[in-house]
Amino acid sequence: MKYSLFGLLAILIMLLAGCVSFPQTVDEFRASSPEAQTFTTNRSLKDTYELIANNLVSCQKPVFKKPISVSGNFYELPSELSKVEGKIDEVDGSAVISSEYFNPVASGFLLVIDFKRNTINETAVSVHKLDNQKVWTTAAHNIESWFSGGKKCL
Repeated sequence: MKYSLFGLLAILIMLLAGCVSFPQTVDEFRASSPEAQTFTTNRSLKDTYELIANNLVSCQKPVFKKPISVSGNFYELPSELSKVEGKIDEVDGSAVISSEYFNPVASGFLLVIDFKRNTINETAVSVHKLDNQKVWTTAAHNIESWFSGGKKCL
């Protein structure tokens, strides 16, 4: 009986962990996100990429609030960490930026932004968001507002 309860609990935890897991690759994220928000800028691929990258990096700040105890000593560790990664290929005329979340419970991608050069001074941007909840819709709109002087973070 003790082993069957343990087995049932282990299966339940694995099922629940699968329900709350984030996509683990950029391609998984694109496939699982709702329709991307797209817009066009009157800037070069490089300028568009740099403006979004710089704003995303400045918006990603770890939150130090989670104390843990190790051998009687207490430490404050970030309760959440995120990183922004990007890659630009000016020859191909494309770029991608991703924002990834790290947490002991669940980690994965939160935002993926694709760039495609239309002309020398025009770039198409596609913002793939986690889901259609208001917070992610607002985040996607904030990214677009950066091109008209907006400074709101996600």
